Amino acid sequence: MPAQSPKPPSNSPSAPHSKDNQAIDKPNIGQIIHSKLKATGIHLLISLAAFLIVLWLILGDWYPQPFFTTSGGWHGIRLMALIDLALGPLLTFIIYNTAKSAKAKVFDFTVIGIVQLSAMLWGGHTVYQTRPVAMVYWERTMFTVSADYLALQNRSLSDLPPTIGNLLPMYYTQTPDNVDDKQQMLKLIEQRIPPYAQVQLYQPFKTHLPTILGDAINIEKLPWLATKMAQVNEKYQQKITMIPLQAKYNAIALFINQEGEIKDYWVTEAKEEAVK
Repeated sequence: MPAQSPKPPSNSPSAPHSKDNQAIDKPNIGQIIHSKLKATGIHLLISLAAFLIVLWLILGDWYPQPFFTTSGGWHGIRLMALIDLALGPLLTFIIYNTAKSAKAKVFDFTVIGIVQLSAMLWGGHTVYQTRPVAMVYWERTMFTVSADYLALQNRSLSDLPPTIGNLLPMYYTQTPDNVDDKQQMLKLIEQRIPPYAQVQLYQPFKTHLPTILGDAINIEKLPWLATKMAQVNEKYQQKITMIPLQAKYNAIALFINQEGEIKDYWVTEAKEEAVK
């Protein structure tokens, strides 16, 4: 009878792994979640730095007060926060896997970066294009004009005529008397560009300041504004006139002096009353 070959010892390389060894080699759910959270946290810190830069632009340049609360600055911040602080880190949490090779991880982060950067560029462009760039007096009310209205007319800020304005450039406009100019105005209205946003109608604000001040509403009919007006008069010791400004989301009471300088403002909830 041939001799039987000895069985390999249990600790030899050819011996199968025990269940205990398999449990050690394979990460448990806690380790997986921990690694995902760590990667997500790093991504969140990077995204937060980018968001702070955008926040500085929105608050300091694109939507200074009072336009941050009245013309969409807060909406812009929420949009950018959703993109910067939620989209990218969430994708990282879903996709990141420590078991993947280094090459696969680089590919995943590249895809996430491209998706987040594309979304940031789209969001930033949207917020930038809807920022207010001018205030225009039309039919006894001032209106804010956003940059996208200029783009629809193939115009830029450099195309706006010189004027005064310590918050934004201020212009006066009215229905033209010339038939051709009136037809052009009506044509742009059909393209959903209101008269106060039509650059060809803009005239210097100060030139028409006597008319604007003379058209000011009687705030005695609005006691909630009369109180504020009295406070502004007492503060600046000047003759102050209130002009209503209709922004995108709220009405604003502008208090201007006889030189057309805005001395104060008040964001009001009573839109309908402020613009009458």
